[in-house]
Amino acid sequence: MFKAGKYVHNGEYAVFQPAHLMDGVGFSDPKIFNLTTEASRYLGELNAYSIFASDIDFFIRMSVFREATSSNQIEGATTNLREVLMSKDDLKDQEKRDDWEEVHNYIEAINHSIDGLSRRPLAYNLICEAHKLLLAGVRGQSKSPGRVRTVQNWIGGSSPTQAIFVPPPPNQVGDLMNDLDEYWHESEYGTHPLLKIAVLHYQFETIHPFLDGNGRLGRLLITLQLIDRSILQKPAFYLSEYIERNRQAYYESLNFVRNSENGLDQWVCFFLTGVIETAKKASKTLADSLRLREEYRKTFAEQLSPHRQRNANKLLDYLFSQPVVNVAMAAQELGCSRQAANELIRELSRLAILSEVGDQKRHRYFVLDDYLKLFTSGGN
Repeated sequence: MFKAGKYVHNGEYAVFQPAHLMDGVGFSDPKIFNLTTEASRYLGELNAYSIFASDIDFFIRMSVFREATSSNQIEGATTNLREVLMSKDDLKDQEKRDDWEEVHNYIEAINHSIDGLSRRPLAYNLICEAHKLLLAGVRGQSKSPGRVRTVQNWIGGSSPTQAIFVPPPPNQVGDLMNDLDEYWHESEYGTHPLLKIAVLHYQFETIHPFLDGNGRLGRLLITLQLIDRSILQKPAFYLSEYIERNRQAYYESLNFVRNSENGLDQWVCFFLTGVIETAKKASKTLADSLRLREEYRKTFAEQLSPHRQRNANKLLDYLFSQPVVNVAMAAQELGCSRQAANELIRELSRLAILSEVGDQKRHRYFVLDDYLKLFTSGGN
């Protein structure tokens, strides 16, 4: 049994004071063991696939772009994956351009953090670095990027008295974050890493240690923890799409932990179910991507001249990392004239491999549609 903490009234509103994880975390639902075993198996399969499949850097890049898009959509962003892959200047709406910047900040934070894990373990300073990158130059730039909060924050409403949830006061944040870090790195109790990741995500979101960006950073940490524990060798797994599709259940599950003596089990089951679904889907998307690439290459061999095939295959490799392009981007990648790039794009459009989107004159883009659809869900 795990008691997550308690509400403390200060006269005007109640703040939640989380229990320390190092005081003990237990699980009682027998389903958790089976779900942990199943989640470990599917993550292991994804890890093996990502290691032994040839040339999957394109898949990693697209997975990162999808994660950044989905994670920001949870926070209210409306920019979809296709728009994220375009140039910011070609988005006509200012709000879309603001969303674009936040998504690309998220991508930079992911890449910086993963690179950092190759040299040092996951710890407080790396988390702060990622947070600083998340908020650099965007709508949250005035909310102390890279530094834990020194004032009270809240979730929902215009003040703590009207809030849905009020996290612990700022003078407790440092101690709680140290406890979170200690729980992640302790090895005495033999808790499975996936269970720790589930617990730590709940605890991080409950502490809400920063003034902004807590949701995005908390979801990013899931992947970083999987890599830090060597469950994954490559960053091929991201949970935000599952959370976005089950957003209401996600928030209800987190709240249930705080408001029920046995709520942690329900949250862990929700989390592990998401891990299973996401790992299975990621493996299938990778397999489908590789299969589709071979189909395109076969089409080129059957339909194009040898000279045109060379450039088509070169462009195809680029499109699998950047499936939304314009003529200028294609010309630069191929090292050819815009006219030659335009002719090749027209040929791939004739073969129904590329489809045109955007303004007919100024903002023409071409999309590797069937491939992009592998990374989208619900029109994202």
